[in-house]
Amino acid sequence: MEATHSHPIDMLLYRDDYGTPEMRAVFNEENLIRKWLAVDAAIAEVEAEMGIIPHKAAEEIKRKATGGYVKVPRVAELAKTKGLDIAAQLSALAEVCEEGARELIRLGSAGIDNYETAWALLIKEALPIVLRDIDQLIAVLVDLTKKHRNTLCVSRTFGQHEGPITFGYKTAAWALELHHCRRLLVEGERDYLIGKATGTIGNLFSLEKFFPGKAISFQKKVCEKLGLYESNLTMLFSRRRLMEIVVNLTYVANAIENIAMEIFNRQRPEIGELQEPFGKDQVASTASPHKRNPYGCNILCGLAEVIRGNATTIMHSTWFDERDHRRMPIELSVIPSTFIIVSGMLQKAIYICENLIVNPERMLENLKLFKGLNLSEIIATALALRGLGRYTAYSLMREIAQSVLNTGQEFRETLKKHHIVRQYLKEEDIDNLLDFQSNLGLVQNQIDAALSEMGK
Repeated sequence: MEATHSHPIDMLLYRDDYGTPEMRAVFNEENLIRKWLAVDAAIAEVEAEMGIIPHKAAEEIKRKATGGYVKVPRVAELAKTKGLDIAAQLSALAEVCEEGARELIRLGSAGIDNYETAWALLIKEALPIVLRDIDQLIAVLVDLTKKHRNTLCVSRTFGQHEGPITFGYKTAAWALELHHCRRLLVEGERDYLIGKATGTIGNLFSLEKFFPGKAISFQKKVCEKLGLYESNLTMLFSRRRLMEIVVNLTYVANAIENIAMEIFNRQRPEIGELQEPFGKDQVASTASPHKRNPYGCNILCGLAEVIRGNATTIMHSTWFDERDHRRMPIELSVIPSTFIIVSGMLQKAIYICENLIVNPERMLENLKLFKGLNLSEIIATALALRGLGRYTAYSLMREIAQSVLNTGQEFRETLKKHHIVRQYLKEEDIDNLLDFQSNLGLVQNQIDAALSEMGK
């Protein structure tokens, strides 16, 4: 058997669960090196415009940096002897440039400029993909909300039955949470789309020494060419900017996990309200032919754990003095895998929610399972308002409810026969109070408010 890949993100067997081809292409090594080269091209252009290097040399550097002349295998080969990835990329570019230009590559700047700015360029390319997929998932959930805004189901707290809601109320909450996650990602762009072109320790002392007055606008011009923001102090960027993008993506993973956990739990045969799609030839168990395991939701929950682990790991991206390399293995491992996995999670969540099997009949059956007992709060409140008092009404209702649970008596009939309850409530009152449809509260108002906030 021929070995191919060693990480699930790239394995043929698992790659569709752990990511998407589109996002893997953003973070593959060819695109990483391409971003390093883009920084060299921008630096050369700006230096030519400022009269630091000849225009002809800048044109040659840009042409060779952006024209596909530098090959990944050559950079990897050089890295074995150079011992530094950015140095290997510089040497590979120098090899393909004409002699007059190769001596002027990265004049006055440093490899750290390429490394730092490449993250911003990669995030700039990857983020629209994530936002697009969040929008698509929100749209699917909004469709479910509109379709099921009146589909009654039971709410649960601590896994126990509470009053009635609608399934559309639940899906609206899912959509709104993703909407908030999206907002955080967009608001953070000013922090993580920042370029750096200020040399070894961030003060461009080399350019300022030999080209006085030009260094002060150098970084701004480079960042403008790359479509990035700049920072006023760039000795080394605060790692908070990279922590922020990973944490914001973790919020997305958490929101998806919440959806997956709900579907997983409600697919249990004894609940039977929801079911993730199950293909004609799909197999859930090699031993039990009858099973329809919620495999997709299980995968989503497991991947969310991985992303939370990444968020913890990125918090250790620190350094000594002005700069060292300890953060690089962390960032090179965490940032690409976080984007790739979250992208895969979004695509899988879209598929599951688009094809979600909803069982309104079972939802209604489960709502009626306790025959109104889950509306004990309504009865207690009615008794309190009729003059019994809040504490006394609650204590009485707790006594009745626990008796019903222990004996299996019917809640409605027990209320109608209880001498204290009947002093305050008529049979007709009890029937009206135990009507599920009239106890939805602000469900419809809140669905409308959520849809309005999302512009839907």
